[in-house]
Amino acid sequence: MNPDPNVAHAAVIVDDGKDKWEITTLLGSFNSINSDTSTPDLTSMPWWDDFNKAGFFAQSVADRLSLPDDEFGPAFAHVAGATVVVSRSCILLFNLNCGIVPNGALPQTTSARFAVATLVPTVPLPAGLPILLTGLAGFAGLRMRKKWKAQV
Repeated sequence: MNPDPNVAHAAVIVDDGKDKWEITTLLGSFNSINSDTSTPDLTSMPWWDDFNKAGFFAQSVADRLSLPDDEFGPAFAHVAGATVVVSRSCILLFNLNCGIVPNGALPQTTSARFAVATLVPTVPLPAGLPILLTGLAGFAGLRMRKKWKAQV
């Protein structure tokens, strides 16, 4: 499944307290996305089989998106059976703050915009730290040597 070419896609970063995840979307049905070997498996997402985590991710993404009124965010699939259970977020629905739409069910063949997550790699400390420490130690040694020579 390719992302919809008619829509600009910006990545959203969500920190779940343990890891940081880049959230993007794919347009397609649950079955077509999972059968396509070039796309991530929706059952391997960090919110899979966890309603609360799916709700957390859905709300976090909604908080970072500027959705028009009555517009739903992407579907966070978290259970599959005869239908796919999804959590979605929206800003307003019938002039009410709807927050998370729990247990929304989609047939597995219905096309939707599904959220997918990619783990954001942690950035290691720069390799320059040992060089900096070596330089500081050398500078301290030169100062001590200068001080010692002044005493002699």
